[in-house]
Amino acid sequence: MIFRLKVSLCCFLVFGTVLAQNPKKSTPEERQQWADALHKLEAQPEDAGALKAAQHALERLIEVDDVTISPCAFKELPDNYKPFKPILFYTLALSAYQIETGKNDGLGSNVYALRSALKAYNSELATNPKAHDKKLDRLLKLDADGQLEAVIIKDGCNK
Repeated sequence: MIFRLKVSLCCFLVFGTVLAQNPKKSTPEERQQWADALHKLEAQPEDAGALKAAQHALERLIEVDDVTISPCAFKELPDNYKPFKPILFYTLALSAYQIETGKNDGLGSNVYALRSALKAYNSELATNPKAHDKKLDRLLKLDADGQLEAVIIKDGCNK
């Protein structure tokens, strides 16, 4: 189910942007709101207000043409992690990277995005120590060992 959501989200992001007849621009204020929602969710992954803001941000990302994302490392994330949806953090963080750094490189944005999902995972573990996931634990270890970039490069996300 989650895998279908990931594939649908990626297809929707790619094709929705291409097929948009009247691409729109985002405002600096709303882009900042997207980044703020992400950072709030990293600390509190189940915050209802931030989740609503994140959903709105994802909808706007599909509509606008001035913020583009390159999701390619999402396969590293679990399909069925129940406390929250790491793919949401990953996707929103791809845009936050561009907003906060002014860059849109595959390696940097995907490292940033996976680390965002890991921040949320650590926050979840702090409140629910039994909420471990093998894929996320593996990513935490890779990041601690300085190997997260190598995984992303292996996935072809360094372009």
